Amino acid sequence: MADLKELRLQKQVAKILDMTKLDWFHPSNEGKRTGWGQANLKLTGVKSGVPDILIFNSPTGARFVPFSKGLAIELKIGNNKLRDSQKAWRIKLESCGWAFYVCYTIEEVINVLEKFYPDCLKHIKF
Repeated sequence: MADLKELRLQKQVAKILDMTKLDWFHPSNEGKRTGWGQANLKLTGVKSGVPDILIFNSPTGARFVPFSKGLAIELKIGNNKLRDSQKAWRIKLESCGWAFYVCYTIEEVINVLEKFYPDCLKHIKF
């Protein structure tokens, strides 16, 4: 199970993203599983290291268009760093034209969203 602080951050990000018109989702691939549960997830296509947030809209920020096809955000807390499987996904996504950011706070997430999708947060009051 995700760290409670990271879970809290994930919920904050989800609340903000739900108020935008962006097409996004959080792949529910975190958590420790053993035996049959882990085997079933692997057999159904769950992949380790997929970022916490995937936004499928092409960025509208002038300096990013048409360079990025989507935005991936990995959420981290404290001194946590990317695991090898997450680094591999970063490389895969960037090679496909996606932008990839690691964010440690809600403010960092908001800054990235404002940079890539400048109009998406204008109507939201923080």
